[in-house]
Amino acid sequence: MTSRAWPWAVSPITLVSSIPDAVVATDSQMRITYISPAAEEITGFKWREARGMYCSDVLKSDLCDTRCAVKQALDTGVNVFNLETVITTADCRRVPILISAGLLQDQSGNVVGHIYIFRDISQIKKMMEDLERSRRELEEKNKALAEALKELQDTQRQLLQAQKMESMGILAGGVAHDFNNILSGILGYASLIMQQISEESPLYNYMGVIEQSAIRATRLTRQLLIFSRQGSLQRKPVKINKVVRDTLLIVKHTIDKGIEIKTSLAPDLPYASADESQIEQVLLNLCINAADAMEGRGLLTITTELVDCHPECKGRGDRDGSRRYVRISVSDTGCGMAPEIHHKVFDPFFTTKPKDRGTGLGLSTVYGIVTDHGGCVDFETEVGKGTTFHVYLPASTDMPAPDPERPAAAQVTGSQTGTILLAEDEAMIRELVKTVLTEHGYEVFIAKDGLEAVEIHKLRHKEIDLVMLDLAMPRMGGVEAFEAIKAVDPSVKVIICSGYNPDMSLFRSLERLNVEAFLNKPYTVQDLLASVKKVLAGKGNG
Repeated sequence: MTSRAWPWAVSPITLVSSIPDAVVATDSQMRITYISPAAEEITGFKWREARGMYCSDVLKSDLCDTRCAVKQALDTGVNVFNLETVITTADCRRVPILISAGLLQDQSGNVVGHIYIFRDISQIKKMMEDLERSRRELEEKNKALAEALKELQDTQRQLLQAQKMESMGILAGGVAHDFNNILSGILGYASLIMQQISEESPLYNYMGVIEQSAIRATRLTRQLLIFSRQGSLQRKPVKINKVVRDTLLIVKHTIDKGIEIKTSLAPDLPYASADESQIEQVLLNLCINAADAMEGRGLLTITTELVDCHPECKGRGDRDGSRRYVRISVSDTGCGMAPEIHHKVFDPFFTTKPKDRGTGLGLSTVYGIVTDHGGCVDFETEVGKGTTFHVYLPASTDMPAPDPERPAAAQVTGSQTGTILLAEDEAMIRELVKTVLTEHGYEVFIAKDGLEAVEIHKLRHKEIDLVMLDLAMPRMGGVEAFEAIKAVDPSVKVIICSGYNPDMSLFRSLERLNVEAFLNKPYTVQDLLASVKKVLAGKGNG
């Protein structure tokens, strides 16, 4: 057999030496016959010292003895491709490599040695480790992002609920204001008629029913004002257990006798920072709802306890979730609520009750009051097994101030003297107040709004002893009119009237302006006369 001439101008050794991968050749006994420059760099062995050494002494692999690992594969006629291992170099460095191996045969097909081609994959391994670390970091970020997204969705849901409540609150507040004006006329004229007829007359009893109906209707307007957040909120440290007991005295006479009431009130419960009358309204609404759900028979349970922060309360003055809460739970054994209506429970005017048994304001009012207190409300329910509402109110370490003594309502009789300027945009109330005051000896000037009142006062301020101004009037409201009138007569005496319950900021404004009295609509004839007499006598009731 004739040997073939090498077809290239360069020798095979030169060619192999020029490739970037490391190359090691051995004889049939696994002794090294050649080691390329790239292999020298990786292993730390020079060709001259490596020549004649066993391959396993140069390529010290972690897999096992390299000679054995590769030889066993090659002896079966299977070439080795891309076997990943770690070798220990001459200077004791640890280098990860990717190695392939094959047989060297002569022209007769006899195995005369082996060839190993490998490369240093340290950078690749580092890149892979960096990629794996990046992947884990990305997973953590994705997890954090998912949690943040969920929190954002929860916040968005709360914001939408708050916006819905605010919009409905504006509507409800306007309705309540107009309704209070109407009730002022009904209540006032009923009181006026009752003063002019004998108590033995059948008409007296009829008018009494009208008067009581008007008083009952004021409870609805109060509920609307609370719902609209236009009712005054007067917080102080309150004993919640006492509020529960006091409310149950009313509840027991309101709900069906077939409903059993149980309480489990935590002893040594701290005070809650709350408006007592509004929390009574919350409890009353929840208890009546529970009673309606049980249709005359079942168990109503009220419990109180001190708990740590509820997730829904965060962001309402409890930034870090460290605040503790007094929790009031109202449970019933009624029909429960279907899952499809859970998201509507606190919506204004939503109710599952028949038309003659509910307005849909009860739970909306509860939601409005509790959130105004910096607390939160949630519920648990199961169809056929009942519902539990949980109310969370911020616990307080403050001690309550002693309640001031309240004088009994004055009864005004007989003729009085004085000139009064009345500014009121509701014709019915204007005529009522003018009639009542005139019949009791007062002279009355009438204005249909604040601007007209200012003009009348400029012309006749020397005759006027007292100014009565409605808070909300067209063209110019009561406070603005009062400021203009006060600029003409700094010593003017003023009573402000309104169908809204003013908040503390308005009270402070009225106090700063030295307003003598505030009359909340609807008011009775006796309330009106008592306030006028007191202010004219120089004893304003603020």
